[in-house]
Amino acid sequence: MNKQRRKKINVIIEQMHNLITEIEQIKDDEETAFENLPDSLTETANAKKSEEAIDTMVEVIDDMDTTIEKLNEAIK
Repeated sequence: MNKQRRKKINVIIEQMHNLITEIEQIKDDEETAFENLPDSLTETANAKKSEEAIDTMVEVIDDMDTTIEKLNEAIK
């Protein structure tokens, strides 16, 4: 791979790191909101959707980390 393409991938990796940071902040905010729900609301449909969203964001972050690792391998 030439220098120009490696540079482009490095830019993408940096963008992905920034996106991960943003997603982590949203996930943390959602977790805080869920943890602050009264016990009487933790089994509602909205609470379940909140938990699912948190789980999905964790999966997305993990997938993005894996993608970054693979991109780093590609440009070595």
